[in-house]
Amino acid sequence: MIQNLKIKLTPKYIRMIRMRCSLLKIMFLLMASLLFVVGCVPEQKIGTEYLNLRHKMTIVINAPDLVKMISQAPDTLNYALWPSQRERDSIKFYNSKILQDITDSVLIGNYIRNLKTTLENQGYKTIIASASDTVFPVKGEAFLLNIGQIELDESVIPIRDETRFNNKLFGADYDMVKIEMCFWIELSKIENGIAIMPPRVLYDSVEKIDDDEGHFQWDDQKSRMNYVLTQNEILPQDVYSLASLMGNDHALRLNDFLLNEYIANFLPQKEDRVLFGVNQKFGTLYRIYDPPFIEITDK
Repeated sequence: MIQNLKIKLTPKYIRMIRMRCSLLKIMFLLMASLLFVVGCVPEQKIGTEYLNLRHKMTIVINAPDLVKMISQAPDTLNYALWPSQRERDSIKFYNSKILQDITDSVLIGNYIRNLKTTLENQGYKTIIASASDTVFPVKGEAFLLNIGQIELDESVIPIRDETRFNNKLFGADYDMVKIEMCFWIELSKIENGIAIMPPRVLYDSVEKIDDDEGHFQWDDQKSRMNYVLTQNEILPQDVYSLASLMGNDHALRLNDFLLNEYIANFLPQKEDRVLFGVNQKFGTLYRIYDPPFIEITDK
């Protein structure tokens, strides 16, 4: 006769089960890591080789003279004589909350300074060139990094906040300002002092929105609902700081881009190539799943 077996789950038994589960989990992770390493050994080997060659490479940086600033505000003003589109854009610019207070040279300077410094920290040699330069005094492996355009767009986001109190619906409307910074970066190989055309065109953008916070507050004395809005508006210094951060970020991603291009050069027939990024703390390679930049092509 078979009797039902009952196991008493003592704390010691539970700890033993947990330990075994942890060991199984670690084993599965190790197996997955091993399969990953084995699957991308060629890419990793070539990528590590690239990291040791960066100090021999020169990146020539060409900065733009101006920042293109666009106010995306709608045409809500009534004009006695309807102006041209250019005049309307000018009116919107001088009525903007942020754009009119931005100095092109400060924004560009912050971006280029951090771009240059971070590239050098990764081992590259850098040279700042002017837009009129067509011949570059460089030797060995070199690239021209032309910041084709930096665009700063300002737009307004309408916000509607609502709450229900004593079976009544209360609402409040206010606007938040959004700044979007867009970059078009042209990358060309330099051979014999001349940039090879056409360049690879890389695109990136980042946005920042007012950090506003609002809440409803019932006034017992006046029997009415008030709306308290705390506005932390974007300031010009916030925009300059964002440009500095993007300079640093683009230098890191440019390194990843060149790294993966180097790998692709040696493995042109391998369609399932693994993409790599570089861990800045340890200087090691790790897998990434998206290209460092959006590349604009004619296709």
